[in-house]
Amino acid sequence: MSDVTVIVNLHREGRIAVAALRSAAAAIATAPQLACEILVVIDRGDEATTRAVARFGGPARVEATDFGDPALARNFGVERATGACVAFLDGDDLMGESWLGVAAKSLREREGRDVVVHPRLNYVFGRDAAPLVWTHPDMETDALDMSLMRAGNFWTSATFARADLHCRFPFRANRIEAGLGHEDWSFNFATVRAGVTHIAPEGTIHFVRRKESGGRLAQSEAKRILPNLAI
Repeated sequence: MSDVTVIVNLHREGRIAVAALRSAAAAIATAPQLACEILVVIDRGDEATTRAVARFGGPARVEATDFGDPALARNFGVERATGACVAFLDGDDLMGESWLGVAAKSLREREGRDVVVHPRLNYVFGRDAAPLVWTHPDMETDALDMSLMRAGNFWTSATFARADLHCRFPFRANRIEAGLGHEDWSFNFATVRAGVTHIAPEGTIHFVRRKESGGRLAQSEAKRILPNLAI
């Protein structure tokens, strides 16, 4: 068993998936005290994405799935992970180099508690989007009105948590035909309602590639998809 499994979720990212994988490898190299593995889950991927993973050249396990749903692909990754903890990385994003080391330390300091760790800063970038930085809130240090979680998602899918927590709180399948999606928002809501603490330690950052069109988030917003907040 390893300490951490970095689950990289891919779909049809093509050559930009190489940058995501290299960022995960750099974060692992910066935390030599952790035994880490990279697990690549390609859900209904195209040939360009498969080639990109082969071009990465670093050590990684690769699994192909046919869910057509990022929520189920994430759950599959947790099932296949050997790490006591899992960290999620979307295939078009980039992981900050200090992320794994700081997140693991933050979790270790809260041994015995149910905690999900998020990067403090998000740097949103992309060819079709103006760059911006926004901050993840921290339930231990920030004044939060948790009732506002029904109106907006507080945290992205870039998380670090124990694998057994994800087994107890699996991502809910997206039901786009019923107008339900946003699996990360649904996960955040369900865990907060169950008493899980979400933290965002200082000195951590995640780089989010935002696409104005064609991405799943943009498609969900266009279709007015809502999170599944049923308890």
